[in-house]
Amino acid sequence: MRENFHHFLGQFVRNPLDGADPDTKINIEQGVFVPTDPPGVYRIDNMVHYDGVLLSVHFATGSWNTVEGSAVMVAPGIALAAAHVIQHIIEPTPEIMVSKPDIFCTGLTSSGPRNWFIRGITKVNCSDLAVLSLDYASPMPPDGRFVQATMTTRLPKIGEQVMIVGFRSSDENLPAEEGIYFPVEDGHIKYGAEVRIGVGEITQYHLDGRGSMPPGPAIEIACSTVGGMSGGPAFDQNGMLVGILSVSPNLADDDGRGPSQVSLLMPALVQTITPSFLPNFYPGPIRLLDLPSDLCGIHGRDATRSATASELGIIRVEMRDWPEFVRRRAAH
Repeated sequence: MRENFHHFLGQFVRNPLDGADPDTKINIEQGVFVPTDPPGVYRIDNMVHYDGVLLSVHFATGSWNTVEGSAVMVAPGIALAAAHVIQHIIEPTPEIMVSKPDIFCTGLTSSGPRNWFIRGITKVNCSDLAVLSLDYASPMPPDGRFVQATMTTRLPKIGEQVMIVGFRSSDENLPAEEGIYFPVEDGHIKYGAEVRIGVGEITQYHLDGRGSMPPGPAIEIACSTVGGMSGGPAFDQNGMLVGILSVSPNLADDDGRGPSQVSLLMPALVQTITPSFLPNFYPGPIRLLDLPSDLCGIHGRDATRSATASELGIIRVEMRDWPEFVRRRAAH
């Protein structure tokens, strides 16, 4: 039997540094995820394959929670998502205003689920992109390892194979009410989900947008995706992030060849945001394009000057030095 295969119990903590080994260093790694499957749609059995880079987006109250969509980590505590997935948080509906749910993301890793509270949402103008500022809310991993997607500004060629990845709700192993809404048990967030991928070639460019489906520069992929995957990453033939899923066709209506619409990520690179990964890790408002390459891997920004870590005031510190580091930063 595969227990906890489709559902997980996630632990939230107020201070991720409590109980951490003082010798642990924070290690930021750039991940690539090369498409290796032939065109088609697949369910992923190894749900930790994406090393916490793939995130599920949740709304939760004290009694219920949902899986609303997907997101992708692109820098420590910074993720990209589809704006339409969280539009009713940006512009609250009466139902959302009454229930006032927490909104958070979860990434699955070999050391267990990683939970992140969404502290800020920045809608990218004329695009279906949103940049999420995430506050880490799980125990610090023993190896201090955090993985994120490597982005590229390269426009993939027509005919190039692309892989789209995303979470979706699943009540196969965990009962859910119509919706799909999952119960919160004894204060624990519990949900059912599965990871799907769609693989297909690029068939069209929509660099000036496609009206509202989606707004902003996009590409069309000949593969099917399903609801809940919106906001999930699209990786090019080199395994680098080119965009996020914006529009999904109905999987049941065709032969698995879509098409799906992917919003290109370039407009998000110049959006100013205020991250909240760990206290004082970032110096203040930043742009992804200005972060050093060890914190935000962007292939193809050679023409743009990249600030160094020291210029931004971002410093690597050991966990034993973190309290004093935070005090120094707060003093300035």
